Amino acid sequence: MTATGLVPRFAIGEGYAVYRGATTTSHVHRHAALQIAIGIRGEVAIADAAGTQHRAAALVVPPMEPHCLQATPDLLTYFLEPQCVFADRLRERHGTTEVRRCRVWPRHSRSRNGVRS
Repeated sequence: MTATGLVPRFAIGEGYAVYRGATTTSHVHRHAALQIAIGIRGEVAIADAAGTQHRAAALVVPPMEPHCLQATPDLLTYFLEPQCVFADRLRERHGTTEVRRCRVWPRHSRSRNGVRS
């Protein structure tokens, strides 16, 4: 249990993994999974390889994209096998364009003082 009373949870299913709980700031890394990060109580922040912070209620990180998740008190994040049915449906709905940095989902974003949101 965390200081906020949240009990972290992690589950693995067919083509996906999901985590709900607090996170600390990670280091720059990349993984084969498509990641969807959702801030439960506020925004989630992820820095891209250039150090630009992206903030929104939800962010999508494409597979193999270098990124660094920032500390978040209550995060819901999905890691999807890029070829699973859910990922296929996301591509059908939102397109197949490769994005080479973190992106806001939905696709609109604003820049404020060097912070993309």
